[in-house]
Amino acid sequence: MDKTYYELPELHSRFAEFIVSFVRLKRGEGFKYNTEARLLARLDRFCHEKHPDEPFDRRLVDDWTGRKGYERFRTQVGRIFLAGQFARYLRAHGVDAYVPPPLSRVRSKMHSYVPHIYTDRELSALFAAADSWERTAVSPRLHLMLGVFLRLLYSCGLRLREALDLKVGDVDLDRCVLSVFNGKFHKSRYVPFGESLRKRLLDYKTKAGMGKDGDAPFFSPPHGGCYSNSTIQSHFRKLLWKAGMSFGGRGKGPRIHDFRHTFAVRRLLKWSEEDRDLNVLYPYLSAYLGHESLSSTQHYLRLTVDAFPLIARKTQRLSSQIIPRIDTWEVQDADN
Repeated sequence: MDKTYYELPELHSRFAEFIVSFVRLKRGEGFKYNTEARLLARLDRFCHEKHPDEPFDRRLVDDWTGRKGYERFRTQVGRIFLAGQFARYLRAHGVDAYVPPPLSRVRSKMHSYVPHIYTDRELSALFAAADSWERTAVSPRLHLMLGVFLRLLYSCGLRLREALDLKVGDVDLDRCVLSVFNGKFHKSRYVPFGESLRKRLLDYKTKAGMGKDGDAPFFSPPHGGCYSNSTIQSHFRKLLWKAGMSFGGRGKGPRIHDFRHTFAVRRLLKWSEEDRDLNVLYPYLSAYLGHESLSSTQHYLRLTVDAFPLIARKTQRLSSQIIPRIDTWEVQDADN
């Protein structure tokens, strides 16, 4: 299987064969389906351990999709959506299954997450903490990676998974362009970057001893493959502490994804300060971020602009039409 695909572990529940064939079907339709495959593997373990002899009925689905502790509302919604997809697949194959209500009926009664926009001082502290990370025998490349990795996220506005999935051949250091293949919404794009980042990426590539295998991960742990999101997020929380920044807890941040928010809002601010026509430049920002549509970028920037009066005042005259106010929040993915 392609290395970019998550391989399902050995499954044990009564739905194991259906999970395997369902994932295979989705990938055959062109979907990467990695996050969903991981969730389905957890669903298999859940069914095997807690409901070994039960059908895919309402009791099982409600138990699986119920909100866990302090998790984000959207994380729960992801399980509900996937449970509905899988239940319909089971029904199509003659298995009685409970389909949860359509997500269009589900509205968040919680306040949306307020993105943390990193200040210059915070960025400097985080980069310094990453640059001074000590080398360990367990992770002999991590001290080389962290500094350039955070700068990549901030400078290019990449999603965490997009950066972790980069291959050596995707990083063109001659033309200063990243090739992001099969990102979110299965979109691919080219992401240009500046000379200072090019020097850091080249330095990392040299010191990490990368060969000429274009299919090898650009950011690779010692055991091979790619880093997981959770591993990087765990290290990031340690970096926050080292940089003297407080972590507010799950769902509060600052988050590693806030580098992407910071990139977007700083670009918006720079254009507004230069009195540029945002109606012309706005689609470029949307394409650069890899958003599915302009409405996704509107939602994304509104999350930030509403939270910062200074930014709102500076951009109101230029962006009031392209970043409309959203009064009612439908269930959306905050990590667009």
